[in-house]
Amino acid sequence: MIGLATVLALCALSPAAADSASIVDVVRSAVGERFRSECPIRHDTTGRPASDLPVVEGFRMPRREQMNVPSAYRVASLPPGTLRGPLTVIVEAVSGTGAVSRFPVSCTVRTFGNVLVAVRRFDRHAAFDGEGLAVRRMETTRLPADVLADAAALSGLRAKRILNAGSFICAGMCEPLPAVRQGDEVTLVARSAGVRMTMQAVAKQDGLPGATILVQPAGSHGRLRSRVIDGHTVEVLADGNR
Repeated sequence: MIGLATVLALCALSPAAADSASIVDVVRSAVGERFRSECPIRHDTTGRPASDLPVVEGFRMPRREQMNVPSAYRVASLPPGTLRGPLTVIVEAVSGTGAVSRFPVSCTVRTFGNVLVAVRRFDRHAAFDGEGLAVRRMETTRLPADVLADAAALSGLRAKRILNAGSFICAGMCEPLPAVRQGDEVTLVARSAGVRMTMQAVAKQDGLPGATILVQPAGSHGRLRSRVIDGHTVEVLADGNR
């Protein structure tokens, strides 16, 4: 049951305050619906949602005369893109005959969720092996859009630059592990007039499959431009001499 104090408070609520409360509700509902449609709720290994519905606060309402006296309010449009940070929402005042006015409402959208964080330093080109990482719950409003929330996303990747302890991990900070690494011994394949020849060589650069790297054939001081076939094989290019 509603207590007497609550009834008195509701009776004392001014029309402007009631209108403002209605606008807050419709804006929060619209932002929540957009968030759910664009960011389906994923769950982490504990079963907890990896991201929460955003907090919408800091509302700035229009002047009373802009709002008219509607029977209801509805959100006419939300800005495109990810809804976070300062936001301006277009709200319509609606009567029985349709929209009677439109006005902007300013607010702030704060997002929260899981964030993958380095708990130790990762040097440039260090492989992510599952160690030295932790998932922490924090506000993500001002974090880059490609921030990662799960260590599984780092499978087969390495650090593109130095990552200090406490750094959050973004997709742009990572790159695929090369199939061939500098210093690896590889089989160098050469083809000429239908003849296939092989010899041992040392990779002088990292390379993914399909990439062109320099290799140094065994017993030679020269280097050849070669295409990476797999983690053990490279093929010299037709113009491979450097």
